[in-house]
Amino acid sequence: MKKFYVTTAIDYVNAAPHIGHAYEKIAADVVARYHRLNGANVFFLTGVDEHGSKVEKSAEAAGMTPIAFAIKSAPPSKNRGAISICHLTTLFAPPRVVTPK
Repeated sequence: MKKFYVTTAIDYVNAAPHIGHAYEKIAADVVARYHRLNGANVFFLTGVDEHGSKVEKSAEAAGMTPIAFAIKSAPPSKNRGAISICHLTTLFAPPRVVTPK
């Protein structure tokens, strides 16, 4: 069976998601579904960046530690509005896990 990998950019947690985040995740999901329908083993990877100076500065401004800020800013996707589309594949078509050889 053919393998196909789809990845998206990792978004910073220091700002609210916007339409660009939604577009990217939806487009990646469409590509993943197309390849899955054509018999490929699809690995769909997406996520957020919880590290870095931008997150550290935002956490400091909020009077929080970086990890507390990241957890507050990136709760489970069902509560994230536009970013919830990150898990369309997981919600509607459970992905097949592929372990590269």
